[in-house]
Amino acid sequence: MRRRSPRSLVLACLAALVLSATTLTASATGCEGPREPVTVVATAPGGLVLADGRTVRLAEVRLAAGAQDVLSRAVGAGAFFVPTLWEADVDRHGRVLGDIVLEDVVADDTPKSLRDGLLEAGLALVEPTVMSVPCLEPLSAAERVAEAAGRGMWQEPGLSAGSSDLLRHVGEGVVVSGTVRSVGGTRRTLYLNFGEDWATDFTVLVRRDGTGDWPADLATLEGEQVRVRGVLDAWKGGMIEVEHPAQVERLRERAPGQ
Repeated sequence: MRRRSPRSLVLACLAALVLSATTLTASATGCEGPREPVTVVATAPGGLVLADGRTVRLAEVRLAAGAQDVLSRAVGAGAFFVPTLWEADVDRHGRVLGDIVLEDVVADDTPKSLRDGLLEAGLALVEPTVMSVPCLEPLSAAERVAEAAGRGMWQEPGLSAGSSDLLRHVGEGVVVSGTVRSVGGTRRTLYLNFGEDWATDFTVLVRRDGTGDWPADLATLEGEQVRVRGVLDAWKGGMIEVEHPAQVERLRERAPGQ
């Protein structure tokens, strides 16, 4: 499939900002804090630098190629910072987590979520870490818009658990689809095996300690078709460690066309 140029991806993102129907939805449900007027003065890898010295990382998303070009359009624009309302509101690099809402990126006086626009343009992937599943739903809905339209990263077919070139994507944030062939593990760990030989096939690892009750739901997935998202590790035939329930999606639960 023909790839679009960086310029066309930026324009697609700006169009998504205009059309976004998910703007500020999370704020209305108590998932994010009140808007704070800010001035964006520069970009940083994966984020934006504010005039007061803080660096903002867009929470719960992993940026794709081309996203940095869109972030640069926020420099000097009228903006608000919308913080997350979760305990982990600063990452290990000292960046504050949240969203940037723009006023004047496009000829429209309605504030627009930069994070939603990137997701709808296929220039970001939902990356669940701390937000609850209900709070993540507006982000997932924005991502589904891009997937349905084949925009950005969704122009190419997704990865299959049985793909021979899966290990080429080690270290990347990926979405892998496949059928769970078996479920195993120990008192402390749970394994979802996607092949007959766990030593050479793709595997999902879940650590039970401190994760709550949700790993028990994953133990019922044998025979199910699922999509798993996360950073691919080089262990055996490829592995993703799941630390959040939204990283695993039962495909049969998706509505037609989604």
